[in-house]
Amino acid sequence: MTNDKRVQKFVKKYKKFYERSWVGQQTLLYNGKKYYMGFYQAFKKDTGAVFFTLDSGASKVEYREAFEWFIISIRRLATIRDLGEERRNINMIGFKTTKNFLESVVNEVRLSSEEHRLFQEGIKSISESLKLQDDLLKLMKNFDQFYNSKSPDHLYSTDDVQYLQRVNNEIDYIQYTQVKGFRDSISLFKRIRDIANNNSEVKKLTNHGVATYINEHCKGKESIRKNLDDITFIQGADQMNKDEYIDAVQREFVERQKRLNIDLMKELRFPNDLVL
Repeated sequence: MTNDKRVQKFVKKYKKFYERSWVGQQTLLYNGKKYYMGFYQAFKKDTGAVFFTLDSGASKVEYREAFEWFIISIRRLATIRDLGEERRNINMIGFKTTKNFLESVVNEVRLSSEEHRLFQEGIKSISESLKLQDDLLKLMKNFDQFYNSKSPDHLYSTDDVQYLQRVNNEIDYIQYTQVKGFRDSISLFKRIRDIANNNSEVKKLTNHGVATYINEHCKGKESIRKNLDDITFIQGADQMNKDEYIDAVQREFVERQKRLNIDLMKELRFPNDLVL
């Protein structure tokens, strides 16, 4: 956040007497100019905003472009910090315990060829989910380093904003793929549960934690479907590879952002002529 008193003064210039005002934490560097955003609130309700640069020579077109980059940076950062933290804190102990159980069964129990195939598929399913979680942890660790490097000024270039978009899209992909994988393996784990309940040798290797995880997995069909519906807004996502999915997510974000920007521009007290 900037400590430039001229920035504070500009924001207060458009403040109404009953409002409180503040300067947003982020600053955008666009075409060599620094852009800021100030916000207003009255009675705990947002009442308006200003978007401005103290550098001279900014045209209306440049203001519009900078505004679009600025809003992207705000939205992407907020999503990464909320969704990324939520996904990072998922407890994967149940996944790891169950994977160890499946591997023990494969290595220690004489199974039919079909049972062996089912347990191997279970190992593969959980391994893929754990790998995605490791990818997420690495992604968030790199993001943390990036975010901390921006303190205390939080000055972002367009390259920085593009990085935020890549991180956000990657998190979206990981979340989608994990939830989809969980959904697609429900029937598989029901069959594994049946084998564990009816095969005494397999049952010996089962503990309370494993039984709980498999039962929760089998019961989670409706909640998983709901989560997947909440995530999936890309038509044909099931048939896409990672790059195709991320490209589609980016295009969808851009289209929604264009529509949102029109409403946001109408709320600006300065400049008040960005809407075409």
